[in-house]
Amino acid sequence: MHSSALVWALEIAKVKAWTQVCWSSDALNVVKEVEANSEPCCWDTRYLLLLCKSLLKEMNWNLTRNAGSSNTVADAAAKFTLSSNNCILFSFFDLLDPVLPDCIWEAVVQDQLNIGCAL
Repeated sequence: MHSSALVWALEIAKVKAWTQVCWSSDALNVVKEVEANSEPCCWDTRYLLLLCKSLLKEMNWNLTRNAGSSNTVADAAAKFTLSSNNCILFSFFDLLDPVLPDCIWEAVVQDQLNIGCAL
């Protein structure tokens, strides 16, 4: 599932010609497999991982790992987009007039409260 979501996002970013993207995932196994110099060994995800590697290399992007608990906003957005089949575009300025679904807005507020920032 994580590798499918990553391929989906990479393909959208490529089509949109986004060049300065910082890719991050909390799926440790996916990040390890994508960053490995060897060929993926799991047959059920082999094609997806090779596609991830190819897209990252082609677009000169990097993939890093982050702890799942470190970004509740991204987690809420991913769950929302997968369950509703909608894509969300968001920028800092959207905080001034939030149009985000409640589940994502609540995660933004909680994230900001956790680090002591004002909205």
